[in-house]
Amino acid sequence: MAAILIQMAQSSLEKVNLQAGEFVFMEGDVERHFYIIEEGEVEIFTAINGKVKSIATLGPGDSFGEFALFDQSPRSASARAQKPSTVVRVNEAGFKELMQQIPDWAQSM
Repeated sequence: MAAILIQMAQSSLEKVNLQAGEFVFMEGDVERHFYIIEEGEVEIFTAINGKVKSIATLGPGDSFGEFALFDQSPRSASARAQKPSTVVRVNEAGFKELMQQIPDWAQSM
């Protein structure tokens, strides 16, 4: 996937540096991006009756946030950097390009 990301139009990608504790997005946000972790660690979690429920802790090479692109709905969970992290934010056009360029990856979604 890294080679294809390098070839993609730069307008589809944005590298984002995060500090520990910084949110990538929050549950209920409406946005059309998905993310690939370049370095660091991101926790995906939700709040149920005021209590935080961890869904996953992701690291380099992992991706997240694609569900909002599939169903065009608000974020169903929050994502927060657990330590200083760098993520690549991919917009909707870039996501569609990846889906076409890497069919095996697309099927795994």
